[in-house]
Parts: sequence; structure tokens; C-alpha cells
Amino acid sequence: MQPTNMADDGPAGKSPPEVSAQESMEATFAKQLANHLYAMAHAGKFKDLVLVLDPETLGEVRPSLHKEVVDKLTMELPKTLVNSSTDDIVKTLNAAIA
Repeated sequence: MQPTNMADDGPAGKSPPEVSAQESMEATFAKQLANHLYAMAHAGKFKDLVLVLDPETLGEVRPSLHKEVVDKLTMELPKTLVNSSTDDIVKTLNAAIA
């Protein structure tokens, strides 16, 4: 998934005036990710979903998830793995499952 025009799309709902540009972009990404997951779930692209996101983003995404996505959610893992190797990601997921 590639985020689209973050500045023009904006987050879901109203943002308080004290929200920084960075926080607004993170909320917009969370909304776009939730919408993307819904489109994929609705199209039958996955049967089960393991959602691995950094804790802050997971907290942003969770309330925006559609019931159709939540029903397919088998595990949530609040973990930052963005700079991890594939082997480290596999080890982390295996440890979370065990």
C-alpha cells in the first residue's frame, strides 16, 4: 500500500487545533490503511489478518477498522519492525504466536 496525498486527504474526523502536522499525517495514514484493509477484506483478498504496527499507529488504526476487517483479525502485535530483517520479523511473529 502506498499512502496517497497525505496533506490533502486529512485524518478521519475533526482534529483539535493543537495537532501537529506530523500527528495529522500519522492519523491520515491510519485512516488510509484502515480503508485499504476494508477494501481488501471486502474483495476477499484475505481470510485472516495479523496486524503488526508500532503501538502508536495501532492505536490510531484500531478505531477506524471496519467490522469486516475486525472479524478477520486473528492477532494484533504492537511492535515496531520497520527496520527489521525478514528473519527478525519471522522470529518476532513466531514468538508472539507461541
